[in-house]
Amino acid sequence: MRSQEAELEERAARILFLSGVKLLSQGEGRRALIRFERASEIYSERGLKRGVAECFREMGNVYAFYEEWDKAEECYLRAAELERASKNWAGLLENLFLLSYLQLDKNDLDKSFEYAVEAEKVSKKSGDKTGQFQVYRHMGRIYERKWDLKRARESLEKAIKIGERLGLPETREVAREITWILEKEAEAEIRRKNRK
Repeated sequence: MRSQEAELEERAARILFLSGVKLLSQGEGRRALIRFERASEIYSERGLKRGVAECFREMGNVYAFYEEWDKAEECYLRAAELERASKNWAGLLENLFLLSYLQLDKNDLDKSFEYAVEAEKVSKKSGDKTGQFQVYRHMGRIYERKWDLKRARESLEKAIKIGERLGLPETREVAREITWILEKEAEAEIRRKNRK
């Protein structure tokens, strides 16, 4: 049976964490960071890996907000390691998406794709169909940025199949993204024919 002191410490950590989330939503990133750091210390002392992982994810969000990309990546990676160790697939998937989006923002498309591939494996392993939908949609965006329109369309088509099966409302948005890609493919074909 846990002691009252341990329960109070865990509650304090949760309050610190939640107040940090609120501060971050209000644009008070530096103040939020202090709360997340203190909460992670308490969680770490208590051996609560998931709590520590949540704190690192939010610290990563703070650093991303301030465009301190290396620090954000370091926090997301630490959170991902903790989620992997505790077999929290949903948390791991979220961190892999954050890492992939971060690399996309930095225009490191290859690294973004690596994290997306890892997210695909995790979503399949955990049976998370919504995660798979998100992965294929995101891969479509990465391919689109690489101007590999064929693979972008193929990834988005996979997302649509899953989205339709699950009845996800975002499926319509993906269909519009495919329409844009088809238009770009048609324009490229016309340019090729005009060059001949």
